[in-house]
Amino acid sequence: MNKLKVFWRAHQNKVILTIGGVLLAIASFGAGRLTVLEKSEPVVIEDPVEQVSQCPKCAVNKETADDAEEEDEDEEEVEQGDYVASKNGSKYYLTTCSGANRIKEENKVWFDTVDEAKAEGYEPAKNCKGL
Repeated sequence: MNKLKVFWRAHQNKVILTIGGVLLAIASFGAGRLTVLEKSEPVVIEDPVEQVSQCPKCAVNKETADDAEEEDEDEEEVEQGDYVASKNGSKYYLTTCSGANRIKEENKVWFDTVDEAKAEGYEPAKNCKGL
């Protein structure tokens, strides 16, 4: 007990200053949190983004697909199958795979079956699930 009294007398000002600083920091943090709670307003989405799926046959894309067909009437129509490959590549993909989306339109080669793609010398892409 005697050591505690000696320590308190030697460091009284430092201990009080440290405790005061900690209490001030806690009070400041609490006040900051209270101001955030008072200003909470609902989030309003002004311009909703169209939902686009990678599935061209899905119901979500029906409207956008119909619109695209109307716009592309003047362009040359290309028959599309369930599988696609690049003229410059050696792999084929399902149309829903991310690799298929990276192929430029002018480089796409379409196949209805896996056998057609293999007959042309293409191999299945390893990162495309379902092949």
